[in-house]
Amino acid sequence: MRPLRPEDIDLPEGTYGFAVPPGAFNIISTFSMPSGVGVQFCGWFCDGDLGYNSYLRVIINGVKRQEISARVPYQQRSRFVLTLEQIAYARENDKVTLLVFNGTAAPVELCIFPIAFVAGPRKTLLIE
Repeated sequence: MRPLRPEDIDLPEGTYGFAVPPGAFNIISTFSMPSGVGVQFCGWFCDGDLGYNSYLRVIINGVKRQEISARVPYQQRSRFVLTLEQIAYARENDKVTLLVFNGTAAPVELCIFPIAFVAGPRKTLLIE
């Protein structure tokens, strides 16, 4: 098991920043799990204030598996939150979508990334 890396979800290395339009959804990433690998989503890092009606969502195979208010991580001093009551698991060949909704009336630029762990054989995880 190892932490999720940006390249695991097709983000260029070092790219965590996003601009979210007002009152709109923004798909952070959509990806399919490779064979022999699973991911456990257990929280979010978010350093931008997206308003009271905003949320961060994990969708697996078209079904909402995790949703939290985006204000929760923003209000923490460390800017992250663990969602132990809503841990979501994606297995091999599952389609995963990471989504953010901006509830404010202005565009917000922020750094956002799921706190997740990848599980699989050592060779597949590239940790040898």
